[in-house]
Amino acid sequence: MKLVIDLGNTSTKIGIFNKSKLKKHIVIDGLISQKEFQKIISSVTIESVIISSVRSDSQKLENFIEKKFRTINLSATATSATTTTTTTTTTSPLLLPFKNLYKTPATLGRDRIANAAAAANLFPNKNVLIIDAGTCLKFDFVDEKSNYYGGSIAPGLLMRFKALHEYTGRLPLIQPKKSAKLIGQTTEDSIRSGVQQGMINEVLETVSQYEELFPGLNIILTGGDWRLFVEHLKKSIFADPFLTLKGLHYILEYNT
Repeated sequence: MKLVIDLGNTSTKIGIFNKSKLKKHIVIDGLISQKEFQKIISSVTIESVIISSVRSDSQKLENFIEKKFRTINLSATATSATTTTTTTTTTSPLLLPFKNLYKTPATLGRDRIANAAAAANLFPNKNVLIIDAGTCLKFDFVDEKSNYYGGSIAPGLLMRFKALHEYTGRLPLIQPKKSAKLIGQTTEDSIRSGVQQGMINEVLETVSQYEELFPGLNIILTGGDWRLFVEHLKKSIFADPFLTLKGLHYILEYNT
């Protein structure tokens, strides 16, 4: 079994893979504890692990995992990988299934790298737009020659709701709903209309601009809020909430 650990800003996501199949996934709010981690893997034989972390408080957990398993840990620069066994630690260039043309690769998020890797694997020789609707709303583009160019980053759904609440004196902090009325007749409905309908329109217009440049574009939708957009995209899309985990697994396979 291969273990994928994605230590994000708001949650820990773990995927257990048998060959190329995701057999089990776990999501835990915040940073997983060593005790919780040991419980999860207690009945699984782990061959190798890949860790992707954007957290500043995860080093102790990472060290613990690296001592137990053959581990690839994406480095802070996101251009190299630290491979650890029980006796050695080596740092080597991170091998990727695409050519990275991002002009500041050291600042490129690991989730964006993983999503691009998954896209290159799922749609070889195709133009692919990845929409990741999570903490941030991210667009990433991989062309038919497996060149990764970058894309865009904007505040995600919950971030927009929080911003309205925290930067105003009286607007409440509300939760999203599956759908939002176009014309909000209460303050809560007006906020949902502005945030949710605004994000939907943003996604549709961005997709339209990419499609003008790249006819026959393939679209992958992922992230925690993917359901908000899936029914509004007119063309056929590939929706996969586990895309980042699968991309990290593919990078693990590609490097081992």
